[in-house]
Amino acid sequence: MSRIIPALLLIVASAIPHGVLAATDKENTYNVEVLVFATRLPLLDGDELWTRETANAVTPGSTDAEAPSPAAPPGILAAASNELAKDGRFRILAYYSWIQAADAKSASKPVRLRGTQARDADELTGTMRLYLSRYLHLDLNLNYEEKTADGGLFGGGTGMITYRINEQRRVKSQETHYFDHPKFGALIRLTPLTTGR
Repeated sequence: MSRIIPALLLIVASAIPHGVLAATDKENTYNVEVLVFATRLPLLDGDELWTRETANAVTPGSTDAEAPSPAAPPGILAAASNELAKDGRFRILAYYSWIQAADAKSASKPVRLRGTQARDADELTGTMRLYLSRYLHLDLNLNYEEKTADGGLFGGGTGMITYRINEQRRVKSQETHYFDHPKFGALIRLTPLTTGR
């Protein structure tokens, strides 16, 4: 995994444009980009433990989540998505780009995420919440469902296993944040459109 993270960040860094972003009316407004991808790296499985559930997982905060809006043109992570798609070790599950203000935690609402380039939109489900509490914070809850050949109750057959990323993190704008898991990962980038953190 230690070799993959620098490679991903190098792809993102090489794609950064030098243009100036147009401002919006509300302070602390960001172009939010989310790129989620599945990994095909058996060596990462090893002895590492990760969340693995056989039942349908419920994503916290999903009941009051809203669709990402308004949509924004593809940004820096769109180039990273194109590069990862060329590499057989990764499969793109979703790419989103939208404009959002960072409100106080009490006023913020989670954004609903689903697979946009997955085989099935329900293959990836979850929420992301961006809020401002002195610093910028991100709460990320993602479920990735993978079909298994040995998921039958009595052996054989097929079943579903759900892998989860559930993480809260303080973040900075104009930095690419990597949320990793042996089975899938997410890159998130906040680009300020107005005065921000």
